Amino acid sequence: MFENYLINKKEYDELEDFITTEFNNNVADKLWYSPYYNVRFANGTKFYDANPIFSAQHLKKKLIVKIILDEYSDGIVEMIDYVEDDKIYIFLFNIVNLRKGLIFIFNKINGI
Repeated sequence: MFENYLINKKEYDELEDFITTEFNNNVADKLWYSPYYNVRFANGTKFYDANPIFSAQHLKKKLIVKIILDEYSDGIVEMIDYVEDDKIYIFLFNIVNLRKGLIFIFNKINGI
């Protein structure tokens, strides 16, 4: 599922929609704004590079979630960064680990 997202723009858009829907359906707290990061060039064209494939900011807590798909990554990588007072949870995995990665993220976010 979605194996050709980097070469097929329609499939990329479907993948973005899939992740957004999964996030909305599986994160208990509904106070998230998405997308948080701009994924378009000045002329409106999408980046289509999966960095990030999904992002969201919590409307009350100072939390940001950023999901990056990287076909050279092994497993699921979680990093934490800060921008001013916002804590950014960055999750990195490849398309093969999509389902596992999303479950990991939902468990993490629902536990915050």
